[in-house]
Amino acid sequence: MIKIDVTFKVVTPMFMAGALQSSKAEIRAPSIKGVLRFWYRALNPKYDPGEEVRIFGGSKDKEGQAGFLLKITNTQGLAYQAKGDERWSKNPICYLGYGAITYNKNNKKFLTERPYIKEGGTFDVSFLIKDTLKKDEVNQLKKAIWGMTLLGGLGAKSRKGFGSIQIEKANGLEVGRLKKLPATYKELKESIRHLLESIPKNSGLPKYTAWSDKARCYIIPQDGKPLDALEWLASIILKYRVNRSKKGQNPNALQFAKGDKKLILDFKNSEKKLTHLPKRAYFGLPHNYFFSSDKSKVDIYPTIDGKPGRRASPVLFKIYEFETKKTCTLATYLPAKFLPDTAKLWISLNGKKTEEIPKSDDFSAVEMLLDKISEEGKGVLI
Repeated sequence: MIKIDVTFKVVTPMFMAGALQSSKAEIRAPSIKGVLRFWYRALNPKYDPGEEVRIFGGSKDKEGQAGFLLKITNTQGLAYQAKGDERWSKNPICYLGYGAITYNKNNKKFLTERPYIKEGGTFDVSFLIKDTLKKDEVNQLKKAIWGMTLLGGLGAKSRKGFGSIQIEKANGLEVGRLKKLPATYKELKESIRHLLESIPKNSGLPKYTAWSDKARCYIIPQDGKPLDALEWLASIILKYRVNRSKKGQNPNALQFAKGDKKLILDFKNSEKKLTHLPKRAYFGLPHNYFFSSDKSKVDIYPTIDGKPGRRASPVLFKIYEFETKKTCTLATYLPAKFLPDTAKLWISLNGKKTEEIPKSDDFSAVEMLLDKISEEGKGVLI
């Protein structure tokens, strides 16, 4: 049996929990396994379903357990915060945490809706790999761990920069050219390049979130602490994505933000049918609009096989921290087919006026915003 020991550091606040989401935050082995399965697929655009089952297990007949055991061996280095925290009440970071952080009308502040694991702590994980896995399959698992660490995070809102993690120390994780833990900005770029070079070539939009010739990875160097980098990211997104601010019309708003508002107003105020999806909806579904003037609400959502569905953002933001008191923001763009062929897309006004919208794969707004983020931060495309 092969053993891999890893100490992870929590770089930004992590919203991870089990069944008791509203009362207890915790590091969970099943959650980590789920994220590793995601990265296995993302880094293997032409993956073998049989290999996936041998590594991660499955619930169908004759699939059985995973080819490895994952144990959380130490969480003593973690600190926790109860829900109701108002630390981001006057900070743009609350925009990135929407859902886990909501506006409380009574207190007139943004408060966390659930407990979270504070940034700065560490936890240990052991991977016990069974002898049933072949060498190539063991290497695929190691690559997934590297992918999760270099490009991803854990918990709710991890695609928005929360729950960013990095490896403090590891034993037995070496695979291919991925051997040294990155300690500097230059070493991080090299490690990500080594990871991306190991991915089989894939052209066109994949059916699921995976690396392809349309994918991008930006790295943006910054000074300060991880939460400074997260605040910077939130402020740049608000600068270009939101059509209006407290001072009125936002002069920096990108064209898609202005066009989306008119599109939805036309639907709301007339019988005009939508011929296409608002550009901002490609950042993820469901997508909602609320009009304070008349308290009306417009919802855009998918159904898959007749059941309500979701579509995650094609962009994964991550914060990485260096010992030199410098940080960097990573933005990994993984476009894929927006919705399955069996899915349908709907728009409704106050839950009554409901119409179907044609589907498409237009990620131009996402790419436009990413270019602006990189430009503002003098980022580098890896």
